[in-house]
Amino acid sequence: MVHFVTFIPFLPTLIMQNSARHPFGVFDNVLGRVLFATLIALLLSVLWWASAVFAQGTPPAEICNGKDDNGNGVIDDGVNCDHYLSYLLDKPINPISVVLQDQFINQTDFTLVLIERLLNPVRKLHAGIIFSPRRPALHYLAYRLQTAAQFAPRSVFIQNQFEQRPIVVTQPRYLLTPTGKRKIGIPIDRLPPNAVEKVINALVPPVPQNANHYLCWDIEPYDIAKGVFLRDQFQNRQVEVIRALYLCNPTVKTHNEKVYNIVDEKNHVMCYEVIPHNTVNRHVLAHDQFGVKALKPVRTEELCLPTVKTLLPAECIPTPEVCDGLDNDCDESTDEGLGQTTCGVGVCQRTVNSCVAGEPQQCVPGVGGSETCNNLDDDCDGAVDEGIPSTPTSCGTGACQANGTSSCVNGVFVNSCTPGPSSPETCNGADDDCDGSIDEGLVCQ
Repeated sequence: MVHFVTFIPFLPTLIMQNSARHPFGVFDNVLGRVLFATLIALLLSVLWWASAVFAQGTPPAEICNGKDDNGNGVIDDGVNCDHYLSYLLDKPINPISVVLQDQFINQTDFTLVLIERLLNPVRKLHAGIIFSPRRPALHYLAYRLQTAAQFAPRSVFIQNQFEQRPIVVTQPRYLLTPTGKRKIGIPIDRLPPNAVEKVINALVPPVPQNANHYLCWDIEPYDIAKGVFLRDQFQNRQVEVIRALYLCNPTVKTHNEKVYNIVDEKNHVMCYEVIPHNTVNRHVLAHDQFGVKALKPVRTEELCLPTVKTLLPAECIPTPEVCDGLDNDCDESTDEGLGQTTCGVGVCQRTVNSCVAGEPQQCVPGVGGSETCNNLDDDCDGAVDEGIPSTPTSCGTGACQANGTSSCVNGVFVNSCTPGPSSPETCNGADDDCDGSIDEGLVCQ
């Protein structure tokens, strides 16, 4: 194949030159035949290669779900698998001006007005799969945003361990900043003034490097029901995931003319509300690019999952899929997931796809017949082998002769007749031993 590809640029020139020298045709001489055979071989090789590629198809994208999605033999290969458990904070701050840019918006001015969440790396157990933090020192602070800009809803398709579905993104909510965190035993404000600086200098964690900032967007919320077991630095417990709340995009952040670029544009985060909102009240020191802060996480709020996101066409607003030949839910498939319809009973039962080529399908039961002994509902009335009469039977000979019936049992006819016991032959004009002969072997007077 490599030799053919190398030869491609020279084929037109050689063919034209050969044709000029031989007016009766380019393929009427030895060189022409060689060129022709080479061209045919090349085309056949290309067609074979293309058919092999299209037959295999494009492997699915790898997502963090404990599976080998792309079939390369490695589970969760090359994807971010860190999960986060968020805690409510209520930390007023002096307003901070930043410029943010992600896949939805160009550079836009925002003001950070409040620290609302601390995101702790968390160990998660769900569906028998354990996900442990790969960067346990990487935390995030969620700053509440304000802006005068207006935003149009955008449609995306998300994939994570919980679900695969289209969602609608509406308004910016948080900026997540990479943060170092350390637990402290007592509030900083209870320390003597001359000890505060020494304590902070001794305990303050470094700011994590080589990590994304995220711009978190509100979504049109929807309910979800998942049970997970979580363990982080504050707690170890079972929680229920009940509602999807926001999607976080990697974002470029500019502050005081310093630009923080996206480290990995594939890494997104989807956050879900969890219950119970467990009270914690722990004191921590947090350190991000905006400085050191003494914070007190109050209670559990959300579980944030690593997520793969696909941007859908701007004009597509997802609605539930219906049978109309259109991509209603904006996942680039039509009429999918509409299931099948079953009607009738017994041998009359039929199952059809609910939707075919954009048209709803009507399920029509088959026509039943007379009931026979076969363990089937031949007349389609919901009963099997009913109404089949029993017939008299007889068995045995001589003194062993008996009567019984033949009845339908579990789809086959069963004869209940059992011959009687035999006895030694006596001189009585009867077949006592039931062998078909009377008084045989005896001399009777």
